Order: sequence, then structure tokens, then C-alpha cells
Amino acid sequence: MNFAAMQEEHGAWIKENFPEQPLWHSLLGICEEVGEAAHAVLKMSQAELYGQEPRYKDRDWMAELADAVGDIMIYLTGAFSNVWFSVAKLVVTVKTSTSEISSDTVYIGALSHWVGEALFFSNLTFDCALNIVRWCKMLCIIHGLDFDAAVETTWKKVQLRRRNEKAQPG
Repeated sequence: MNFAAMQEEHGAWIKENFPEQPLWHSLLGICEEVGEAAHAVLKMSQAELYGQEPRYKDRDWMAELADAVGDIMIYLTGAFSNVWFSVAKLVVTVKTSTSEISSDTVYIGALSHWVGEALFFSNLTFDCALNIVRWCKMLCIIHGLDFDAAVETTWKKVQLRRRNEKAQPG
């Protein structure tokens, strides 16, 4: 995944579709997606312990989790652009290893903490952003997902959905 190219494309995309979007829009978007990641993790765990709920029999929770991680990174890209951080530099800076792994619930909690801190102070620090990326990568490792592929696939879906919306307004 070329994160520098994604950030450049995303900047143009935001300028065209959501001009002058404030930082807090991106931060609340991250909150929404952390909730979706938590929902996927919860439903996978419940299915493992108690069996799949009939209303969710056709849901692919791994795909839902991958999409949530991708969306977190897309919203984070918008926030990065707002505060002049380089997504590519940040993603490369985050080193993860399997020795760090504890529990996916820990990472959901950590994501909530760091996003909450950014919202509370209306500021996205480099360390805060670094931790959001770290916890997303760790969730991917725990669940056997490819972080780069999750982000790339989700970014392509977002671009396609927006093109389709423009082609068929209303």
C-alpha cells in the first residue's frame, strides 16, 4: 500500500467532496469506526462462545473488522492532512511484533482512549496518531488480517461509492 499516494488522493478527494472539513469530523469518524471494530470483535467472540446468532448468520465479521480498520485509517488520513502529518511516515514508524499481543479487547479500549484524548483536546498529536495506527495493526495481527490490504481495499470501495453517488445523484 502506498500511503503517501493515498494521502495525496485523499486530500484531493476531501477538497472536492467535503471542502473545509474540520478536524473533529475526522475524529468523530474514527470514533464511529472504532465502534464498528468493537462490534465485529464482540460478535466474533460471542459466536465462538455461544454460537452464531441467527440474525447474523450471513455476516462476515472478519471482513467487517478489516473494513473498520480501513475506515479508521481513511478518517485518520483526513485528520493527518488537517494537521500536516505524513501517513506514510507514521505507518512506517509503527513497529509491531507478536510479542506485544495481549487481547483484542485491550486494543479496542486503547483505540477508544487515544481517539477520546484527541477529541477532548481538539488536537491530534503525533503520539496519539502513532498509537491509533499501532492498535489497528495489532488488531490485524490478532485476527490474521493484512493491514495494508484492509486499508487499500476500503479506500478503493470509498472512492468507487463516491463516484457512483456522483454518477447517480438523488
